[in-house]
Amino acid sequence: MCPKNASYYGNRAATLMMLGRFREALGDAQQSVRLDDSFVRGHLREGKCHLSLGNAMAACRSFQRALELDHKNAQAQQEFKNANAVMEYEKIAETDFEKRDF
Repeated sequence: MCPKNASYYGNRAATLMMLGRFREALGDAQQSVRLDDSFVRGHLREGKCHLSLGNAMAACRSFQRALELDHKNAQAQQEFKNANAVMEYEKIAETDFEKRDF
C-alpha cells in the first residue's frame, strides 16, 4: 500500500522472522534500508537474518552499520559481539578441518 515506507518493510521483515522465514525477511529488511539507510532497526533485522542464514560476515557488516548510526544501541552492540563470536568459531573450525583435527 505504501511501497516507499521503510518501516513497513521492516515490520514485515520482523513478522517473517518470527515465522522462521529468514530468506524472505532478509529481502524485506534489505528493502527497508535501501529506502532509508538511517533505519537502524532495518540494519538490525538484516543482520539477524544473515546470521540465521549462516552468513556471519554479512551480519557483522549490518550490525556495524547500525552501530555507525547509533553507537549507544545496546542491541546492536550485543548482536555485533555475537556475530563476531560466530566468525571466530568458524575460523577455529576451518583451521581444525584443514588440520584434519576432527
